[in-house]
Amino acid sequence: DRAENMKAIAAAIEQFDSPAKAFSIELKIVSASRSNAPPAVPEDLREISAKLSGVFRFNAFEKIGEIRADGREGDSIVVQPSVGYRAEFKFGEYDPVSDSVRLNDFALAKTGADQQLVPLLRTSLNLKVGQTVVLGASRMPDSQRVLMLVLSAKRAR
Repeated sequence: DRAENMKAIAAAIEQFDSPAKAFSIELKIVSASRSNAPPAVPEDLREISAKLSGVFRFNAFEKIGEIRADGREGDSIVVQPSVGYRAEFKFGEYDPVSDSVRLNDFALAKTGADQQLVPLLRTSLNLKVGQTVVLGASRMPDSQRVLMLVLSAKRAR
């Protein structure tokens, strides 16, 4: 083809052929409950607990575990944020329009007494960089105790 067309094609390929973006995901597992005399909230949960107390009926928050997972688009991650829990997911594509990274096949499981994994949550989600997302789960709608996942994403350097 003509030289100017080849240059345009090369520029288009270069624009799409970029290295995988790197991210850091922070995950906290939090137990939330209702208490007449709630204990002091851990420092790193104060901001989120204030918001959650206004939305949900829970006023006691206990951090069960936390991790930070670093990876790039396409990486599979398996981590144990605390004894008895296991989280896994795959970094999906970064979307520059929404400034978010996709977490594919995000799964949280609890380790049973026989070391078998008991699934608690399975989902995929878009996590906006810099935004905190809270996912909650309970066995019954009127449960007095729930498990919450607090997720946030940052660009890794």
